[in-house]
This record gives sequence, C-alpha cells and structure tokens, in this order.
Amino acid sequence: MFDQHKLLLTFLAVLPFASLASETNRWISTAEEMSALYDVYPSHSWAFSLTGTVTWCSTGYGFLVLKDETGSCSLFNVQDKWVRRGDKVEARGFAHVNSRRDPWIDKISLAKLGFEPLPEPEKKTLEECLVSTPPLEGVRTEATVVDVCEDEFDRQCDWLILKDGASMLSAVCSHSPENKQLIDARIEVTGPVCTHVFGQRKFVSPFINTEFGGSVRVVSAPAGDHFDFPLLSPSRFTTPADIERLGKRSAVGKVVAAWPPNNCLLLTPDERYVRLVLAANETLPRCGSLVKAAGYPSTDIFTVWLTLAKVRPEEMADIPEGAAEEIQARMLFPNAGKDREKLGCNLDNRLVALRGLVKNLESHNDGTLRVILDSDGTVVPVDFSARPDDFEKIAVGSTIKVTGRCILADERWNPNNAFPRITAPLIAISAKPEVIRGPGWWTVSKLLTVIAILLVALVVAAFRSYLARRIAKLKLNERTQLAVEIHDSLSQALTGLACQITAAQDSLETNTKNTENKLATASQMLMSCRTELRNCLFDLRNDTIGEKNFNKAILKTIEPFEGSAAITVRFQVNRALFEDTTVHAILAVIRELVSNAVRHGNAWTIKVAGVTEGKTLLFSVTDDGSGFDFENRKNSDEGHFGIDGIRERLARLDGSISYEAPTSGGTKAVVRIPIRHS
Repeated sequence: MFDQHKLLLTFLAVLPFASLASETNRWISTAEEMSALYDVYPSHSWAFSLTGTVTWCSTGYGFLVLKDETGSCSLFNVQDKWVRRGDKVEARGFAHVNSRRDPWIDKISLAKLGFEPLPEPEKKTLEECLVSTPPLEGVRTEATVVDVCEDEFDRQCDWLILKDGASMLSAVCSHSPENKQLIDARIEVTGPVCTHVFGQRKFVSPFINTEFGGSVRVVSAPAGDHFDFPLLSPSRFTTPADIERLGKRSAVGKVVAAWPPNNCLLLTPDERYVRLVLAANETLPRCGSLVKAAGYPSTDIFTVWLTLAKVRPEEMADIPEGAAEEIQARMLFPNAGKDREKLGCNLDNRLVALRGLVKNLESHNDGTLRVILDSDGTVVPVDFSARPDDFEKIAVGSTIKVTGRCILADERWNPNNAFPRITAPLIAISAKPEVIRGPGWWTVSKLLTVIAILLVALVVAAFRSYLARRIAKLKLNERTQLAVEIHDSLSQALTGLACQITAAQDSLETNTKNTENKLATASQMLMSCRTELRNCLFDLRNDTIGEKNFNKAILKTIEPFEGSAAITVRFQVNRALFEDTTVHAILAVIRELVSNAVRHGNAWTIKVAGVTEGKTLLFSVTDDGSGFDFENRKNSDEGHFGIDGIRERLARLDGSISYEAPTSGGTKAVVRIPIRHS
C-alpha cells in the first residue's frame, strides 16, 4: 500500500513537466512554421529541423535566408563561416522570441547537403517591390538615390532612400562616407525584401537588405552640379501623383517666408509660389534672399512643394513683392462659427498686414519663435523665427502691426487621404513689426504678480512668526532642563556638605579626631561644589552649548587644562543629533575625565576621540598617566564626586562607561550613549 501511494504521488508531480516537455519537444520542420513562430510572443523554445536552400546570407552578421517548398524564413546567430548562397543545408537548433520581442535562435548547427548556383533575382520596378514581393524574396531594382541617412542605432549601416516615379523605398547597406556621393545617382540594388529589424524598431516599411549578400551598383553617376535639373514647369498638373512622378526639378526665386524647422516659401519671377522642405543639414535661407533650389516635387493640393531640397545663393534681378493687403483676422475664417471650422483659403501665400494685441510669447527648442496675437477676438499665431532680434523687443500686452505671408497648409498630399490636413493660419513675418501701443503700466498679469507676492510675503511672515515662537519655546525647555541638571549636580554635593558639617558639630566635644576628618571631607566637598559651579559658569559664559561644532565645543570646555598636558581632539560627530542638555552632559563627562587624567594621573598626553556607530555615540578619553584603580577609588563619602557624577549623568542618558588599561600605560575611558534625538 505504501508503494502504491508513493507511485501515485510521483506520477502527479511529474505530470505537469511531462505536459510541458511534450509541448516544447514538437519539431518545426518547414520555413512556413518557422516564420509563424516569430509572430508569437511570449514563445517557448521550439526545436527545429529545416532542409532548404540558402538564398541570401551574411556571415559577418550571422544571418541567412533559408527557402524550401513552403516559403522562406530567416535564421539568426549562425556561427558557420562556410555557408554561401546556393548551399543546400540542414539546419537544427532551438528558436524562440526573446523578452525584447526579437526572434532568436540558440545552438544552431548546419550540415551541408549540396550546392547549386542561384540565378540573379528577377528585375522589378520599385512599385512592384512594394506591392507584389513576398517577404525575404530577392529582388533587383533600379532607382534614384534621393537621400542617405546614417542609422542612429547601428552606426555600421546607412539607409539609401530610393525613388522611382511616385514610389519610394529604402535600402540598407554598409556605412561609408562615400555613400553621400550617391545622392542623385541612378543605382541598381540587389537583395531580399525585409520587413523586420532587430533592436528598438518594431514596425518598419519594407526595405531591401543589401547586407544579406546583395549589392549596390551605380548605373549613372549624379550630375556634377546638384542644381543642374530642369526648372519646375508652370504647366497645370492633372493629379498629385503626376507631380510625384516628375523627377528632380529646380526653381529660382526670392525667399518671401522661412519658418522652422525646414520650411520656406519661394516667389518665382513669373509670380508663382513654390514651397520648399529642405534636406537634412541644410540651413534656412533668410527672408529676402535670392536663391536657386533643387528637390523632388510634391504638393499639398494648393501649391507645389520641392522636398529634400538644397538651396544656394543665385545672382538674379530682385523680384518685387508688391504692397501688403491689410486684413482683419476674421477674414481668415469667413462665415465660420466659434469653432472656426472654415478657412479663408484665398489668402494662402498672400502678403498681408494684421494688427492685434500680444497675448503670449512662445520660444521652442527647435528655434521656433511665435507671437500669439489677438485681433478683435480672433487668435492668430505669428512666426518670428526669421526675425529673432525683433522677437526680443516684443512685450506681452502691446499692440503691434505685423506684415508677412499667410501660410495655411501644414502637410503634403497623402495618397491615402483625398485632402491634406489644413491647420490654423500662420503669419510668417518678413518685415519689421510696428509697435502701435506699448503694454499698459497696470496689466492683469502685473496685478496677479503683486497678489502672488503679497500672498508669499504673508505666508513667509506667518511662518517666521511660528518658527520664532517654536525656537523660543525649545530654548526655554532646553535651558530649563539644563538648569535642573545643574541644580541636581550641585544638590547632592551641598547636601553631603551639610551632613558632614552637622556630624563634625556633634563630635566636636567628644571626638576631636573624627571632627577633623569630617571637616576635611566637608572642605573637599566644598571645593568640588565650587569646581562644578565654576565649570557651569564657564560653559554659559563661553556659550559652549551653543557651539555648532563638537570639536570646537570640546576645546572650549577643556581650555583650562591645555597648559598642563598636550591634548588632541578628534570628535567626528554631528552636533545636530543631540539636544542641549545631552551636549552639556557629554562636555561635562569629557571635562571630568580630562581633569582626572591631569590632576590624579599626572598625564602628559591626552587624546579625545568620538564617532557614531548606528544609533550610538561612542567616545573615549585616553591618557598616558599613572593609571586608575577603579575598585579602590575614592567615592562621594570622601568628598570626591567626579566618578559618581559621571555615572549619574550617563545614567540619565541611558549611557555607560568602562575603563581599560592600554599596554602602553595610562587609562582609557570608553563611553557609550544611545542617540535619541535627530
């Protein structure tokens, strides 16, 4: 019976592990199943055994693409350096998705089964690569490089931004400073189309990975002059897509507006407006400058844009802008209700003048400088980024008149949206603003500031009054306790003195010898009282209790003994941890120990040291005197109150004292006091 129960318990304990083992020991045998595993998170570690052809590989990065009859999958963490495109291999290992949601493979091993050269991938257009190419399928495509970006996570990689007609796609390649020279070049790119990258990025557009054994070949070098492109034609285009297919174009004209981060408006000699979105690292030209620009056409359905544009100064005749049309802010929102759901699109790009009250000033990290203008109840943002010096002179509450271009659109056409999102109007000023009236002396903001200052002053005054009362109360309590301690220290001595005198009087006629002893003891007691009183008066007169530094307070306390012995003090303790009564007791104990070492031990060297250990104060007084016999010491009955006084003071603080005899001679007194107050 016992064996049956034991067998049943063992079976129940092993059952969950057997279920888990059966789950994790299932084998992945096709590329389709492997790709499906990468979409599962969290995943267990699954064993796999795949047989297929290596279509793409990178031994430097340890990646390869394996293809079988079900499709293609990517394998990572490959250590074998012999693998190449065309190898037929058997791959075994364990695959899972790690905590960063990246697919990973452990203990992968490859066995070569054969080799067959692979043909070059089929040539496709950029649009076909985007629309009809399965993931990890190899492609060969031709396009123009419109920009080169360094990968911000992997500094060993560059991203080539490719454009062909209206289609755009990225390709990743090894980092090289020479890649920047590919801008405007026509290149042929070969490699698999990927949709996944390691690291921070989790969702990316399709891209061609030339690092998997692909290649980049220049078909036609870029023109020697990056601005030697056809002028943007003034013809009427049929659709935004037609504009996207134009290829690189140039434009010349006058910069009539410029605003961060990379936007400016160009007025051409034939009175057309071209919006520029500058390429990375391009500097915004100043308003009024004459420039030539080259970029890729796009649109916001109102005007034509040149994106990824570069600009350079151009020598040409100045283009007059004409007179500004003075408008009212409500003209920007014709027939609109309080929500301003309609915009006056006919004012787009026009040179306008507007008056209003400055409500706010905004300065952003990207260099954007905005003045929020209230014109007859309608709020309009005004961009001062092109005139930072004038922005510094504008004051909130002043009434100004600004002249600049009215900008309506804020994003380019998107094929997934019939119309782009139009933001509220922005006036990008191009001329010096005119201050009509300065801010009033007494404004709402100033009133609020004065009220705030008065409230702060009242709070500070109330707090200072409360603090003064609290400090006075604490000082009174501390001084009262100090007076009680002084009274208690002298009370015992005076009481003993009175008893000795009374005893001497009683034995005066019967026992002369006893009377002499009693009077001698009384004299010793009187000297002890005088010494204690003198010490208290010395402490109060020199304000040793109020000293914020323990070392200085101790030096003041033992000042009368400095000429009798060489005394060093190293007291590494925070004075703020103790109340005044505790400090007085500590100083009194140290003074008594130093006094005993000088007067009774005839010490030449005395060391005072103190530290805190956790919630305990630990200090010692060490001397090189004649030593101390604690068992045979003179007590208070003989007029010696020093040792008993130390013990009583420490008892009130729950402290203790012990004595040691160092091997070098002398006496070491060690005191421990718990820290109660912080």
